[in-house]
Amino acid sequence: MSWKNGGGTTEEVCRSPLVGMPDWRVSIATIAQDGPFSRFDDLDRHLAVLSGRLLLQGLGHGPVLLEPGSAPVRFPGSAPVLARPLGGHAIALNLMTGRGRFLGSVVPLRDDGIVTGAAATVIVASRDARFRIDGTTHHLKRLDAAAVGIGRHLAGDASVLMAEIDPLHP
Repeated sequence: MSWKNGGGTTEEVCRSPLVGMPDWRVSIATIAQDGPFSRFDDLDRHLAVLSGRLLLQGLGHGPVLLEPGSAPVRFPGSAPVLARPLGGHAIALNLMTGRGRFLGSVVPLRDDGIVTGAAATVIVASRDARFRIDGTTHHLKRLDAAAVGIGRHLAGDASVLMAEIDPLHP
């Protein structure tokens, strides 16, 4: 889906509900040129760069440079954020959660593993990668995603990012 400002595209990975304004959404965005992010007043964003380099301004504490391996940033969807890809386009994992209704996080996988506990867990690979679910090895191609069930032991390297979403009031 092309952005209204023409500065990039978004490929939706998953969302809930499937129609209307999402309670939460996981997507992969390609930021091709300088410009503002769209405003989503009732959502919070979590952004992690999968490839390229991205300079963000408007987060309230000076410019932030994101690149693969950088800590994800969290900010209100209402923030007037300007994005500038450096040296070409940047590709980012974008998790949006309904403010006051859902809590989200984005973290890299660890080789020693994480037990999933969120209502929804989605993993996305920044490059071709192997990961393990309950000891069984699986493969993801670059920018592929997979949903993972609750209570599963998930392990891999930091090239695989995990987005978790939980309702605040189950």
